[in-house]
Amino acid sequence: MQTVTAEEVAKHSTEDNLWVVVDSYVVDITDFVKDHPGGVSKILSLKKTSSSSFSFSSHFNFTSKTFKDACKLYDKGVSPVSVVFDRSRANGGLLSSGEVSSSSVEGRAIGTVTIVGKYVQV
Repeated sequence: MQTVTAEEVAKHSTEDNLWVVVDSYVVDITDFVKDHPGGVSKILSLKKTSSSSFSFSSHFNFTSKTFKDACKLYDKGVSPVSVVFDRSRANGGLLSSGEVSSSSVEGRAIGTVTIVGKYVQV
């Protein structure tokens, strides 16, 4: 399991090369940020103003569970772990409540993120 410091995360801070800390995991969201339903500027502003990590606990159940399942794989030694988010309210895959819609979702995924390490403070 790779550990990553704040200094290393800070080296990846542009839309074309973006790492963030999510629930103590360092996540490469470069391939996801352009398609984030909340927009690129939302993520970049959070990264610039927050000294603590982001948590998926505030996101919808489906999103949170998908990420937690990926973290479990990473903790078991699978590396890197990529997570494909393919359901959102924007593409009809999630209801306004955040629960999974029973209708099928066609088209491309919302985005993929990759867990690259565990965050450590030094």
